[in-house]
Amino acid sequence: MVQSVNVLILFSASLNKDKVMGATASLRLGPKREYSFESTMQTTNTKTKIMYKPQISVRTPTAEIFALAVTYTNVINKQKSIDVAIDKIVTKPIIFSGKMHLIVMIQIHI
Repeated sequence: MVQSVNVLILFSASLNKDKVMGATASLRLGPKREYSFESTMQTTNTKTKIMYKPQISVRTPTAEIFALAVTYTNVINKQKSIDVAIDKIVTKPIIFSGKMHLIVMIQIHI
């Protein structure tokens, strides 16, 4: 009789130190019962805009069973927006979006 061993394997990789970071992990519960987790964070900074794009996914050997993707954008002194997408745990992706605009009010006292 062969006894299966549960094994957790962690691996972290910096894909591009300035723009993309990522990490992966695997959990083996037995033969053909392995789950892998992957997360990445992409960052973009310019003089006028900052953008963050984190992503998380969970996979089995045969399919992706969970996916989360977020995009946060800050256009300096103008607007901020966020988009969130959750997929694979429901039949249709769940998508949230939001925007905030900067409103400047000036008071003049005479």
